Amino acid sequence: MSQEAFEAKVLEIIETTIRPRLRKDNGDISVVRIEENKIFVDMTGACVGCQLASVTLMGVQQKIMEAVGKPVRIIPAHAADHQLAAKAKQVGASPVGTAPVGAYAVPA
Repeated sequence: MSQEAFEAKVLEIIETTIRPRLRKDNGDISVVRIEENKIFVDMTGACVGCQLASVTLMGVQQKIMEAVGKPVRIIPAHAADHQLAAKAKQVGASPVGTAPVGAYAVPA
């Protein structure tokens, strides 16, 4: 499967299967970007702060893997942003614009 076909299938599954289920519980999910097999998503609505959000993401990952037939990794976009900030801090660079190094809370 080409990368283009893979991305189209991922978006189709999210739009037709996953989003309707999350919306029933006043939550939502959107794809921020796709890099190879990594799918960066943003969860909104009732999903924000929900204690079961990580379980939901594992279910999303499983559904997509079943549909595309290969391993994928679902990554919350905010977690990826924290990882980027941590890497920038390690090399002494500002993660975004002119913000001072260390201005971002990076989870342990």
